[in-house]
Amino acid sequence: MSYPTVPSLTELEPSQQAPAGPRGLPDLPRRVAFFALQFLPMALLAFVFGLISPRLSNPVIDGRTAGEILLVSACLVPLLSQAVAGAVFRSFGEDRDPRNVAAAALRATWPALVVIVPVLAMLGFVLRAALDWSLGAIALCLVLVLSNLVFAGLLTPAYVTMSLRVLTLAWSTYALVLWLAPTALVLAPLTAAGVVTLMLMSQARGTERPTRAGWSSLAGGAGHGLTQGAALWVLPPVAVLTAPDLPAFAVYLALVPGLIVQLWADVVRMPVMWQLTESFQGSLDSETTAGVQSLARRLTRMATRTWLTCVSVGLITLAVGLVVLPLVHPQNLALVYVIMLGADVGSLAMVEVTLLSLLGERGDGQFVAVVVGALALLAVVGPFSPAVAIALVVAGELIALAVLFLRRRQAWRHPEYTAFWSKAVSL
Repeated sequence: MSYPTVPSLTELEPSQQAPAGPRGLPDLPRRVAFFALQFLPMALLAFVFGLISPRLSNPVIDGRTAGEILLVSACLVPLLSQAVAGAVFRSFGEDRDPRNVAAAALRATWPALVVIVPVLAMLGFVLRAALDWSLGAIALCLVLVLSNLVFAGLLTPAYVTMSLRVLTLAWSTYALVLWLAPTALVLAPLTAAGVVTLMLMSQARGTERPTRAGWSSLAGGAGHGLTQGAALWVLPPVAVLTAPDLPAFAVYLALVPGLIVQLWADVVRMPVMWQLTESFQGSLDSETTAGVQSLARRLTRMATRTWLTCVSVGLITLAVGLVVLPLVHPQNLALVYVIMLGADVGSLAMVEVTLLSLLGERGDGQFVAVVVGALALLAVVGPFSPAVAIALVVAGELIALAVLFLRRRQAWRHPEYTAFWSKAVSL
C-alpha cells in the first residue's frame, strides 16, 4: 500500500495563469531533479507501509482496522489535495517570491479547507453508500483525510517554488512518524504539517501581512484544482471502493505510467511551450501578417512535438508496466492493466487540456471532470462488478481524450486566430 503524493503545482500553474506564462523558469537540471523528487513520497511511504503492515491489523473503531481506515483515506487524499492546493495557489496571485508565497500559504490554508467541507460531506454520503461502515468509522476516515489536506495546503509553496529541501524534509518527516506511530492515524500528517509551518514562518519573516483571498477566489481555485486532478486521481477511489480485495499498492503502481506522463508534460515540456506561446501572443500586435503566420507554424510544430513526446512517454511507460506488474503483483492482472491504461489516457487528456489553455481556450478541464466524475460516481454506487466499474471510468477517459484530441487539432490548425478570438471573447 502506498500513501498518495501531494500534487505538483506545475500542473496547476499554467492553466491558472493563462495567458501569462510562468516567471523565472528554473534551469533544466533543477527541473529534472524536481521531476525525480515527485516519486520520493511514493517510494518512502511504500517502504514504510511494508514495514508497518502487521501493526495495522488491530481494530481501532467499530471493528474497522487502522489499515482499512488508512486504505480508504489514501485513495481520497490525492484528488482532494488537488482542490486544496488549487485554492491555496489562487491566493498567490501573480507573486512567485518564495517569502511572499510562504506568507500567503500560511494565511490561505485554513480558509481553503473550509471551502472543501461540502465536498467532504458529499464524500461521507458516498462512503456510507459504498461501504458497510459505521458513521464513526467514516468520520474517523474523513478526519484523517482532513489532516492530510492540512499538510497538502501548507506544502503548496514548496511545489510552486520547486523547493527540493522543503519537500525532502517534509516527506521524510511524514514517513518517519508513520513508521514510529502507525496507529496514531493523524500524527504523521499533522507532524509533517507542523514542520512545514515552521519553515514557512521562517521564510515569511519580515514580509507584510498578505491580503486574504476572497472566498469566491478560493472556491474557484479549489474547483480548478479538482477538475485538473480528476482524470488521474479518480481511479484510486473507484478501484478501492469497488474492488476492496485489490491491494492499494497495486493500484498506485498502476498509476505510475500516467503520473510520469503528467510530470513529463508539466515539468519538462509545458514551461517551454508557455514561453513560446507568451512570445507569440506578444507578437500579434507588432508582427506583419506573414511574420505572425510564420511564428504560428513554428508554434504549431512545437505543440505537435509536445503531444507526440507525451504519447511516446506514455507508450514506453505502459510497455514497462506490462512487464513489471506481473513480477510485483501477479493477481488481478487484467484489472490492474485497465487501471494503468486509464491513468495513461487520463494524463494524456489533461495534456490536451493544457495545450488548449495555451491559446486561451476554457472549459475543457471541466468537461473531463464532469464526464469522468459522473461515471466514477455511477461506478461506485451502482450494482457493477469491479471490472465493469473501473472500465466505465476508463471509457469516460477515452471519450474525453478523443473529443479533446479533435478540439486541439482544430484549435492549433491556426493558433493565431484561436488566440485572437479567445482573447476577444474574454474581454
